Amino acid sequence: MQISALRERLCAALLDFAWSQWSQMGMLAATGRRDDWAQDPEALIVFTLEVGRDDPRLFDELLGWLVVNGDLVSRQRLANLCPPTDRTRRIADAALAWAGEHGARLRPLSPPGEARTEPLFPSITRVTDPDDPFLSYGFAKPRADSRMRSSSPDRLLPVNFAFRLRDLLGMSARAEIVRFLVTSRARDATVLSVAEAASYAKRNVAEALGQLARSDFVTAFWIGNEGRYGIEPDRWSHLLEIEPSGLPVYRPWPSLLTALREVWAWARDPELDELSDYLLASRARELMDSVGPRLAAAGVKLAEKGIAADYWASFVETVEAALRELEAR
Repeated sequence: MQISALRERLCAALLDFAWSQWSQMGMLAATGRRDDWAQDPEALIVFTLEVGRDDPRLFDELLGWLVVNGDLVSRQRLANLCPPTDRTRRIADAALAWAGEHGARLRPLSPPGEARTEPLFPSITRVTDPDDPFLSYGFAKPRADSRMRSSSPDRLLPVNFAFRLRDLLGMSARAEIVRFLVTSRARDATVLSVAEAASYAKRNVAEALGQLARSDFVTAFWIGNEGRYGIEPDRWSHLLEIEPSGLPVYRPWPSLLTALREVWAWARDPELDELSDYLLASRARELMDSVGPRLAAAGVKLAEKGIAADYWASFVETVEAALRELEAR
């Protein structure tokens, strides 16, 4: 597969996935999908801020969704999922500033800084009337349609399980811990594994796990000096009035979506079209050295066949395996 073909494949698959998820979360869009997994709102927001740069309508619909549903978004988790040095952090800041100016109870993660202005959408290089919040963070973006077409998410859909738990437990580490434990059906999870899934600091997660264990809604035991935690699905299904077989299932979205976001940011670079087969494969291996651990943590089998220019086929195989994780089950 040529880099141009891989780029087209990635763009189509990632945008289709983003639309399919947001349409189940209150965004006005037509889709026939009803997934059985629980989505991670902040991981999906960060992912969409990057892939949406190739679909201005999706990007603007996300802005509208943030205005309507800003009270459902964890600013702390957004900060944890967007490192300050990441360009997507600036895009997130601009999006939050825009939503705040249009009525959402949201504010940027960081103040504007000195940044060279660049087009937000690669397909729109000339912007005569830029949106001020984006311009202040270094992005020239056409003014968004301020009509809000999104609605509140249907809490009974599996993808919106996080919102239901936030209604019950508040915007806190506890809600994310319970989402992970319930959807993964974990019985002996470590604090570290829970913290990675919850996208909160390990110390905060350890404290919240202790509180949940004392309430007897989370089980706990010790192996040496390490605590292990789990849940009884029947108790939580009874509390939530969901049949045990109907509880949403777990997907490691922070790991998977972060990796795919980085793969897409890499693949869209037009300079890759000019590289020799050897150099392209070498760049692909460097990328996989960076994102491979996240893909592996998400359960993606990494192809390791091939050396030098032959590695490109293994890279494409790994990307295809990652994209299959986004398909409806």
